[in-house]
Amino acid sequence: GQHQMWAAQYYKFNRPRRWLSSSGLGTMGFGLPAAALCLGLAGACSMPTPQVPNADGSRKTPASYPSPYPLRDPGTWVDNGMLRVRATSHGIAWFDVFHPHERRWYLSKNNLNFITRAGGKWQNSEIEELLPEVEVIAESDAELTVRYRYAFPNGAKIYADLVMRRGEPEVRYTVNEDAGSAKIDGFQWHVTFGQAEAVASLDWAQGRVVASELPKPFPGGRRELQYMQWFDNIAPLDFSFRGIETEAADPANPWWMSRVLGLEQHVTWTAPLGPGDRFAFEARDQPWQPDWELPATRPWIEGLWLVRPGGLLAGDELVYRIENLF
Repeated sequence: GQHQMWAAQYYKFNRPRRWLSSSGLGTMGFGLPAAALCLGLAGACSMPTPQVPNADGSRKTPASYPSPYPLRDPGTWVDNGMLRVRATSHGIAWFDVFHPHERRWYLSKNNLNFITRAGGKWQNSEIEELLPEVEVIAESDAELTVRYRYAFPNGAKIYADLVMRRGEPEVRYTVNEDAGSAKIDGFQWHVTFGQAEAVASLDWAQGRVVASELPKPFPGGRRELQYMQWFDNIAPLDFSFRGIETEAADPANPWWMSRVLGLEQHVTWTAPLGPGDRFAFEARDQPWQPDWELPATRPWIEGLWLVRPGGLLAGDELVYRIENLF
């Protein structure tokens, strides 16, 4: 037991829940099962990753981390201790959020998917259920760059470089046409919040939208677009949005949806609208899924669309950030 006393006095702990001791028992052989228990608890309690994730210690190696959640959805994920991005076999990149005060992860608060047009045919990474190829491009103690390659059935091939810095609630995506691609003559970004974070308001330099103030009833129903508003003259493409925080999860929502955190979120596309480009937001008062119940918090702003019908801009960049996770 003496070595435990020394470790407790001199080991440089910088986070809570990092020390497990047999204390007065002083039991021989305690260390190995204690270490195994610590690893199990770290996973069960969703503790943040202590350093920038590395695929397997080498560069340009597939970052094939299995999803830590029982979603029955194979995929790959990376996190920086604040944000976790999971690229799934459903063609969606899910964003999970670590709450520093509650010391836990919240699942699937936002997602991102891509739509390409090649040969006159639009195809959605979500509808086509595209699981990207993943490789680590660059890594250091402070920053990680991961490349996601998507090959669409219409012949379009793109790669999206994701950049994360350790401990920062921000992620950057830069999209380019990949080698061997068919001519891409249209591209769309879809950032979706859905009812998981029930975004109540959207702000930009020229305007503001409050979901509860939109004209009702909304047209359409499940499996249909409901309320859409289009713009072709927004500059800059810089948007802030948030939901109204709730104390508990809505029991009408699926089991994996947590309470609304009231995240102050920010999305920026660094390249402006070009000729023919359009931006839109979608609002809903019914879920897309036909078997989901109606949530208590409605209507909500479902997501943001950026449509570039002329094609994919080289180096088109999206920055996503959360402002109130400190």
